[in-house]
Amino acid sequence: MGNLILCCGLSGSGKTTFCKKFIKEHPDYIHLNVDDFYRTYNGAQVHENEFEVWISYFNAIHSAALREKNVIVDTNALDAIDRAQFVRWFPEFEHHYLYWLWTDCWTAHANNQNRDRVIPEEQWWEMYHSVYTPDLCSDQEWDKIVYIENVKNTGRYKITHPEE
Repeated sequence: MGNLILCCGLSGSGKTTFCKKFIKEHPDYIHLNVDDFYRTYNGAQVHENEFEVWISYFNAIHSAALREKNVIVDTNALDAIDRAQFVRWFPEFEHHYLYWLWTDCWTAHANNQNRDRVIPEEQWWEMYHSVYTPDLCSDQEWDKIVYIENVKNTGRYKITHPEE
């Protein structure tokens, strides 16, 4: 059985950059980024066909689980309810790990403006205000939670565990 890592956080926090570095060091993992599925259906900027995007994304995760692959999933999942769904929807994985990527607000905001698929300003601020940082009480279905700080876009990531 494979493992599932949910790498989540605010748009512009550095999730995709982290995941790309992660799979270079862990070639036994597949990186599935929801933005790639948006590009397939809509191009970079358009926010249409939500249903098709997410069905394809979830089918790719299920397919990897059935092939017993390790997967690092790259998406926002900003609250405990969104994050918990990944454990419930993908029970086929042996372990479920939650990696919470974060950086300061202004760095994330600037990074969002430089993405291929820019989240519109008003929507980004709504997302920012809806962020609920994972904790062991509200995110207890995960086998492990790891906090990863994108240190001011320096390419360095500071990893801590909530138990510390």
